Amino acid sequence: MTSKSDCLACPSGHYCPTASIYPLPCKNGTYCPQGSSSPRICSASYYCPTQSDSQKICPAAFYCPVVSSDQYLKCVNGTYCPEGSQSMTYCPSGSFGSSDPYDTTIDNSCTTCDPGYYSSMFSNTCNKCTVGYVCLGNTSSPTPTDPVT
Repeated sequence: MTSKSDCLACPSGHYCPTASIYPLPCKNGTYCPQGSSSPRICSASYYCPTQSDSQKICPAAFYCPVVSSDQYLKCVNGTYCPEGSQSMTYCPSGSFGSSDPYDTTIDNSCTTCDPGYYSSMFSNTCNKCTVGYVCLGNTSSPTPTDPVT
């Protein structure tokens, strides 16, 4: 090659350090747009498999908790994860996991407890309320003192 114009742009999914002869593949957890001289770190809420040319947003029903990740993790029953989630969001007190495999929103992932039952945060079942107390449904305590809770 006799001039800079003879050089080729580094292909997407690869990076080319200064004076390199061959493109180097972008590794897991990084991405390399066309013309990259070094890999870029994948952000949380995204994942980057080998030879990515861009960050891939974490799909709905999954979460991507760390930077430099090449994979995404499934939300578990009792939680939900919209697209781009960095962490699981737990169903609120007074509800439990619906076992919907597409746990993407609170509406399709969490079912409220029926009257006579309650659940607390991080619980994935509804339990009977304490005898002598009235639980109207969607209740978060076994001994509610307020009709709303």
